[in-house]
Amino acid sequence: MGVFQRPESRFWWIYLEPLKRKIATKIPIGRTAAQQRKSRRLAEDLYYSRMWDLARKDLGRDLLER
Repeated sequence: MGVFQRPESRFWWIYLEPLKRKIATKIPIGRTAAQQRKSRRLAEDLYYSRMWDLARKDLGRDLLER
């Protein structure tokens, strides 16, 4: 999974494997356990969206529409 926390940051981070880049999201880590679960889920959704965009660019639209 490409979603993680950094000790010096208050935001969730994502690691995009194909680009080998770590990117800070603008999604703050929640204070309570419930807030953390919700904000992590938002960060995971962003991660999947970015990975999907990379796959679409890499493979081309015609391959993904089959």
